[in-house]
Amino acid sequence: MLKKPKLKHIIFLFVISILLFITMSSNAFGLLENTGFNSNMMLDKKIFYTSQDMSNLISSLSNEMIKTYFSLHLIDYIFIIFFYPFLRLLLIYVGRRKSKFIIIPLFAMVFDIIENIIIDISLSHVLPNILMTISGVITLFKFICIFVSIILIIYYSITIKKNIK
Repeated sequence: MLKKPKLKHIIFLFVISILLFITMSSNAFGLLENTGFNSNMMLDKKIFYTSQDMSNLISSLSNEMIKTYFSLHLIDYIFIIFFYPFLRLLLIYVGRRKSKFIIIPLFAMVFDIIENIIIDISLSHVLPNILMTISGVITLFKFICIFVSIILIIYYSITIKKNIK
């Protein structure tokens, strides 16, 4: 049985995740300045995209925009290291530590890493349509796992409050 995580560890992971997300989503450190690229263009933020969507975006990017995308992805890899463990620890903290559901954030993490790798490769190489389609599906799976994790956290939080009363 897993030991209940300490709240201070969960809060630490949450704060770092939020700071990294803000860094990726805003121009906090000037990464997006004068590049013509904004973080809303990132495929990672779309719930699903087709191979045509991916191909159209990549073909529209200048060299400077591609460098910016790579820079944002470096931050995203660090974000992944903090965000998914945060979700997992929070799920363990509010849920049942024996639950099989605590692995769902780890699936999301793996999907996010695979998604990023495919996108990074596509920024410098032409990929087959099937691989770009797989990337869109993997992104969808990532968001489904995140959504399910959040729903479980809310459910367990509500269930615990009812049991306390």
